[in-house]
Amino acid sequence: MLGVLMSSLFPLCSVCAISDNVKGSPSEPAFFSTLGCPPDIPSPPILVNRTKNSLLLKWHPPCTNGSRIHTYILQYDKGDRDSKSGFHTVFDGLEKQFKVTRLQPSTCYRFRLQAANSHGASGYSNEARIFTSGSVPAAQDPPSLSESTAHSLKLHWKTCAGDVSGYLLEMEEKYGFQPAYRGEETTYTCTCLARNSEYKFRLCAFNDEGSGRWSSVVAFRTKPDTPRAPQRPALKGKIHSNSFRVTWEPPRDTGGAEITSYLLELSEASDGGFQEVYRGMEKEHVCNDLRPGTLYEVRVSCSSRGGTSSYSEVCSLTTLPVCPGQCPPPRLHGRPKAVSLNLRWSSPEYDGGSPVTEYLVVMTAADPDSTPQEVHRGPTEIMECSVNNLLAGKVYSFKVQASNKLGAGPFSETLQITTGAGPPDRPEDLTALFKSPTSACVSWGTPSHNGAEVTEYKLEKASESGVFGLAYTGPSTSCELRSLRPATYYYLRVQAINAAGPGLFSDVTTCMTPSSSPEVVPLLRVISSTSDSLLLKWTEPNNCGEDILAYNIDIGKDQTIVVEGNATEYCIDQLEADTKYRIRIQAVNNKGAGPYSATLKATTQALPPAPPRLECSLFGHQSLKLKWVDVTKVVSLDGKSLNYCLEMEDRKGKYSIVYAGINTSHKVSRLSENTIYKFRICASNEAGNGPYSEEYSFSTLKAPPAVLKAPSITDVTETSVVLKWATLPPLLEDKIVYQCQCLKGRDNNDNKQIIYRGEDSTYSVLSLEPNTEYGFRVCAVRVPSDSPELVGVYSPWGMVQTHSNRRREDQTDGGEGGPHSQRGLQERAPLGDQQIAALIMSCFLVGAILIAVILQYLVS
Repeated sequence: MLGVLMSSLFPLCSVCAISDNVKGSPSEPAFFSTLGCPPDIPSPPILVNRTKNSLLLKWHPPCTNGSRIHTYILQYDKGDRDSKSGFHTVFDGLEKQFKVTRLQPSTCYRFRLQAANSHGASGYSNEARIFTSGSVPAAQDPPSLSESTAHSLKLHWKTCAGDVSGYLLEMEEKYGFQPAYRGEETTYTCTCLARNSEYKFRLCAFNDEGSGRWSSVVAFRTKPDTPRAPQRPALKGKIHSNSFRVTWEPPRDTGGAEITSYLLELSEASDGGFQEVYRGMEKEHVCNDLRPGTLYEVRVSCSSRGGTSSYSEVCSLTTLPVCPGQCPPPRLHGRPKAVSLNLRWSSPEYDGGSPVTEYLVVMTAADPDSTPQEVHRGPTEIMECSVNNLLAGKVYSFKVQASNKLGAGPFSETLQITTGAGPPDRPEDLTALFKSPTSACVSWGTPSHNGAEVTEYKLEKASESGVFGLAYTGPSTSCELRSLRPATYYYLRVQAINAAGPGLFSDVTTCMTPSSSPEVVPLLRVISSTSDSLLLKWTEPNNCGEDILAYNIDIGKDQTIVVEGNATEYCIDQLEADTKYRIRIQAVNNKGAGPYSATLKATTQALPPAPPRLECSLFGHQSLKLKWVDVTKVVSLDGKSLNYCLEMEDRKGKYSIVYAGINTSHKVSRLSENTIYKFRICASNEAGNGPYSEEYSFSTLKAPPAVLKAPSITDVTETSVVLKWATLPPLLEDKIVYQCQCLKGRDNNDNKQIIYRGEDSTYSVLSLEPNTEYGFRVCAVRVPSDSPELVGVYSPWGMVQTHSNRRREDQTDGGEGGPHSQRGLQERAPLGDQQIAALIMSCFLVGAILIAVILQYLVS
């Protein structure tokens, strides 16, 4: 179903079938025309000029909808709105403007327009209200104030009766009244005004005849602005532990009105909540009942008729602190020991307004002649301490004191504690006697047991690393140490233990074991290898007190290599390729040879492969296909194929890589014809790159000539035709000849004959049979002087049918006016390519001109 189409259009429509989402080709386009209709409703008439008694109107033509407009109808109401007669026709014609005369001054007239064509009349346009010229407007009432702010005044006024084009509002400034607004609106907002200031205004209406009388002058005042925040409060006088006095300055900008009051707020920095402490006109205040050593924040704001300002910047003040209060008595942590005990204590209930900086713990012995002794003084992070170097079974008194930056507070109440029994003293006379480089006999004296018998001794030793480890534990005062390292320093200490616990360690005794032969080499590895050598590297072992003089390297098969000096690297050469060796090493000094290291298995690399033989399996005029044969049949050490690198010599005599991979053939393309190229190749595996082969030279062939187009056939008769074909440029210095074949019939491919061979590009074929279809094709032949000729590919067949004898007779006997002559004119030779192209272009040009004419008609 076609949709609604515009009137008097010539659409093109075509139809196609759709089945299973498969769309067929469209049908031939069909042309048809829609029916016409009356014109569209025109726009209202427009005023061009007016006087007191006439109005000049014009209008724009509407859409014709398929038929030209033959008349316009202009109607008006004669200026009488209350008349029941309605609109009257004042103009009926084809013009697009009309001057209405005999009108009343200063009168509003209503106009409407209608257009008509051969199909009927359109609807009336919207009404246009137009005044004739008259007198200036009457005097206007003064404007009224709608809204007032600190920097703007919003005014409004009543609408003036009669013909009014707009209103002019003026405001009094430095140089008298100046225009502030000119327009049709009855409201206007004056901006960018000064705050708390009086402004005078007057108003008049105007039209085309001029401006009316000014209204009376009225005055309005802007509101005051909100004052700025006062300056930040400052301390006045000295600050005390319970009070301070603050003062502040009024704001730099009061907003155009006087300040009526100030508001002071105070807050502790810890809780963050501000509270009102003063409201009045004074600009200073004393804040009382404050806590010592507390950080306070104060801020101030002010108020006026314009509102309340924002708060000032915060001023931070801290009251003076005092000394801290008394701490609770210290308390014992755990059970007291014979020579030490642990104490803990708590912070005072009141820190005096300043954080506690340190604690002091004082100890007094039970002896009446003893004096108080300081046992701890430290920061507040440490709330416990250990008291050492006490006597077993004694009574001690302890008390604690807190201090801040103001000073020290009072001491706490006293805590009395009795110590317990003590461990034994440290042993003395610790000695060691060496029996061999790896063993020693250690003994020590019996210490004082301090009230409890010694039940156990603990002997510890440390080597040069400095870390002590347990060597002996038991009741005896001597022991034997074994598995020591020769020429090594050892550190010994012993400790006695009783029921009260372990005593202090004895003084450290230092001793050194005798020297011996070197230790085993800890690490032996192969750094690199070739087909006939191995580079070894090892870590120097412990020499056990004597310098290393040499190394013995055993590579198996009763072969030992002596490396003089304290070397840690050696290259073993003159080895067999691809052979596995078992290697071990030992160090030698003045005491003898040390043990052999662990056996290292190492294998020498295989020899690099020999180059393969290079051959050319396929020659072309732009490519050469090369292949190569591996003579040695050697593969990679991991069982994979060898890698090959094929290189070709360029024009500068340098070789560049044309192929690298595991294939045994490669086609080299983009070569020049009849050119000699040099190649070389090498093979590689994990052992490395093998040597390059000798140079191989291969030459490309000469290129055959290009394929020709089908020959053009002209001058067709009963027994002859003329063949023409395109020529080719000469290739290098070789001559180009052309060879033409003839085929009788379309399907008789076996009956092909060469009818011409030569350098010409035209040939006349004679002795043909009348009324017979023949095919002709041509190819180019390159004739080198030093090689066989190269025959190119034949062109496509060009088919033609010779004329019949009867047609010839008809042309001869019919004359110029007979029917046989007309038949002969109709049976013309087939058109050529240029003639067909000219015919297509002519058809396309005619179609384009026809479409342009149709579109131009539709637009008009």
